[in-house]
Amino acid sequence: MGNVWEWVSDLYVDPRPPLDFGWKPQPRGLLRGGAYGYGPDAARAWFHAFEDPDATCNDVGFRVAMAAEPVR
Repeated sequence: MGNVWEWVSDLYVDPRPPLDFGWKPQPRGLLRGGAYGYGPDAARAWFHAFEDPDATCNDVGFRVAMAAEPVR
């Protein structure tokens, strides 16, 4: 946390209907962990932000992770 925002596998769709009746919900990519240049509150596990899934930013990365298998 705090180095770059990290993409997570979830998508967020805003459930609130805006005043524009032609609005359609757009999925947004979910980011966690904050990045350099943001305040200390952004560098917390619960803090999140949203971004277009096709966007590129110099302060967004990802963490490769997989389920742990027990060693026998």
